[in-house]
Amino acid sequence: MDKQSSNTLSRIMTYAEKECQARSLRLTPVRRRVLEMLVKHKHPVSAYQLLDELVEEGHKPAPPTIYRALDFLLEQGFIHRLATQNNFVACTHLGTLHMGVFLVCKRCKKTVELLGDSIRETLVDQADQNEFSLEEALVEVNCLCQPCQSQQERDQP
Repeated sequence: MDKQSSNTLSRIMTYAEKECQARSLRLTPVRRRVLEMLVKHKHPVSAYQLLDELVEEGHKPAPPTIYRALDFLLEQGFIHRLATQNNFVACTHLGTLHMGVFLVCKRCKKTVELLGDSIRETLVDQADQNEFSLEEALVEVNCLCQPCQSQQERDQP
């Protein structure tokens, strides 16, 4: 793990621990490990991929255990669920009021979370104009990351 990834992992885990303590909640070993695994991945991960990784580490969790951990992490705002893929990613903008806006490479699945206040404002304005009240939004934008664009250009005749 590179230094930036290590710093991100440390920052997110410290935040999650403090928030759980402040909210009188338990960051159980399984919840902690699932969050750590999501932070370490550079792309969205399915519940069954997480389950497989835990089994490889010597744990023997049942699928409901993973889903309960993911539900807890979602409820606390520590992770996001990407609906189009039914996968999960760690929130990289913890502690800020934001809407999940994700760039997702359609080829390699690399995912980047953006902090998009202007996007949120636009959606709130549009919801208001159409007599809706925006409660929650998660935007997934399919794209090609630079390495995949380069590869695609090399692959074309």
